[in-house]
Amino acid sequence: MNLEYVRDFDALQVNATPYVLSAVGLFSMACNGTQVPLLGMTLALMTDSYFALRYSDNSDQIDFNVFEMFCRESWTNQAFDVRGILHIQIMAMTIIFAQLFFTIVGAINLEGFSVIFLSFYVARLAQFFGKNILGLQMWQSNMTCLVLAVLGMMSFGSGTFSNIAAVLLLVDSYIGMTIFYEKHSFEVEKVCTSLYSINPKFFARFDN
Repeated sequence: MNLEYVRDFDALQVNATPYVLSAVGLFSMACNGTQVPLLGMTLALMTDSYFALRYSDNSDQIDFNVFEMFCRESWTNQAFDVRGILHIQIMAMTIIFAQLFFTIVGAINLEGFSVIFLSFYVARLAQFFGKNILGLQMWQSNMTCLVLAVLGMMSFGSGTFSNIAAVLLLVDSYIGMTIFYEKHSFEVEKVCTSLYSINPKFFARFDN
């Protein structure tokens, strides 16, 4: 037996496997309800599937699309990379330090998702003092802020400080989306045009 190269292992770990397992996970959650281990595993498999689609054998360079840029960029971090926008820089630091206060107090009082919100803003603050790390960039990105804002609204009413943090997250995500659109308006409009060409009848409802 050739234990150094087993064909069955190659067949099991091909890109099609995470696709199938992701579908199985989604089907299982639809039939049996959502459980934390199953949800986490399904999200990991879906992420694996996405990277499998984006991987290319003949290049080590990736041309990031709009979604990937939104998941990597943060308006608070970019605000200090550009000169002449003092009002945005002051707004960024005000939101970060205000959120640090509200999330710390909320975490002490065990309110809602305050601990998760706190880790998000600590990651944003860390970007100003150290070397940028890709995982840290993704955690403090505009997309994460949007997801946390939705979670904050879902847990709204769990406590005074967590409620204030959730509202500030909404403001934060709105500013992030606005600045991202102004910076990447051409790419965003190109994606919207592509989606419209795929199913014009669906988007015609919004036009009416």
